[in-house]
Amino acid sequence: MSSELLTVREVAEILTISQATLRGWIKENTAPKYYRLNGGAIRFEKADVLGWLEQQIESYGGSR
Repeated sequence: MSSELLTVREVAEILTISQATLRGWIKENTAPKYYRLNGGAIRFEKADVLGWLEQQIESYGGSR
């Protein structure tokens, strides 16, 4: 992992969703790739989040 690691709160802010929504996506396995650290903390690589977001935009025919 060479990218900046982000918390659930930070990713929710980037995606403009609630933390509860993001946690729901994690449970549904539809969230961006994440890592569960010792103690249960969840972290995301920033590059993975941005790549996932780009893929979502393309999947739904959106544009920037």
